[in-house]
Amino acid sequence: MTERPATPPLVGRDDHVATLTSAFDGVQQGRMATVFLVGDAGVGKTRLVQHLVSRAEEADATVLLGGATDIAESPPFWPVASALRNLLRSQRGEELQQLLSPWADQLEELVALRPAVPALVGAQARVQTLELLHRVVLRLAARSVVVLVVEDLQWADRSTLDLLAYLVANLVDERVLVVATHRTELPADASPARTMINEFRRHRQVQCLEIAPLHRNAVAEMVHALAPGRTDLVDLVWKRSAGNAFIAEETVRAALDGDPTGLPTTLRELVLSRVNRLSEPALRAVRAIALCDGPLPHRLLETVLDGGGPDLFGALREAVNAGVVVVDEGVDGYRLRHGLMTDVVIRELLPGERMHLHRRYAVALEEPWARELPGVDDRLAHHWQSAGDVERAAAA
Repeated sequence: MTERPATPPLVGRDDHVATLTSAFDGVQQGRMATVFLVGDAGVGKTRLVQHLVSRAEEADATVLLGGATDIAESPPFWPVASALRNLLRSQRGEELQQLLSPWADQLEELVALRPAVPALVGAQARVQTLELLHRVVLRLAARSVVVLVVEDLQWADRSTLDLLAYLVANLVDERVLVVATHRTELPADASPARTMINEFRRHRQVQCLEIAPLHRNAVAEMVHALAPGRTDLVDLVWKRSAGNAFIAEETVRAALDGDPTGLPTTLRELVLSRVNRLSEPALRAVRAIALCDGPLPHRLLETVLDGGGPDLFGALREAVNAGVVVVDEGVDGYRLRHGLMTDVVIRELLPGERMHLHRRYAVALEEPWARELPGVDDRLAHHWQSAGDVERAAAA
């Protein structure tokens, strides 16, 4: 294997780094702040968190780093309780246990340091735990700046969301920085945290950073850092990732490890785990969208699928809510979320399925109304060729 950096460089995020740095500097001066980092999975939210945590630790801040998990019954306050448990078991644990000694029994119960003690239950206990954690944060902040990080807020339990709201409402000039990450590709009804974030946007101590995919120049910079001299990989990585930092990095690593397609099993399974949850009508629409090879207005998709109506609308809505299909407002149509998803879906098609869909596209593109679509002759040639009709491909 070719030697390369173990950690990808942080590229294309200067503005976001500056915002987080400014928030941390303000907290050091006694101004509590909250920052939400929202964006698609793999876009680079965690990388920004790692950068902030490194800076905070260099400044001798107390870092509470926890993450919610995608399980049906998450333990109450799990991200914060697990962060406290790790902190109390760290090299600084003895010092911090002395600092927090007034609440030693409650903390042991909360972080499960003494398993024989039953967990608190009920609404009254939840309120007591909220106030307990509030006091713990205040005590820690009296010693040094506290950076509380909750990753994957979309999976957080109700108690954790209540805690964040409680801290934002009750802290003003304490040295506390709250940072939380949230995925945006999930359907709105699957994440109560999204409602909370939207409500907090108007709060003067809260900032919400939309982490968009990287621009092409930033992707090229990442490729150069991970694979010096391999400029030939830039087009592949850009097409595959559409600026998603995780996909870009994994594509480069796969190519360097000898996979000419740059499609490692990890990425393939990542896509299939999401796509295979769809119903058959939604899968049918996704397969057709993947094979379109160009702008796909709704009318063209409807023609390819031989009609639409409520069934097609429902299938598309399901695929959009699942984060597989995105609306392409430029053509009043659709596309898959990124090139990786397109490549994986196409590779999963049977030969007969591919030829059938290519023929359907070719027939649809010969409709008079479709002749106005950009690059229609090139697309016709491609689809007829892929459908096995060489004569019509040559004519196109």
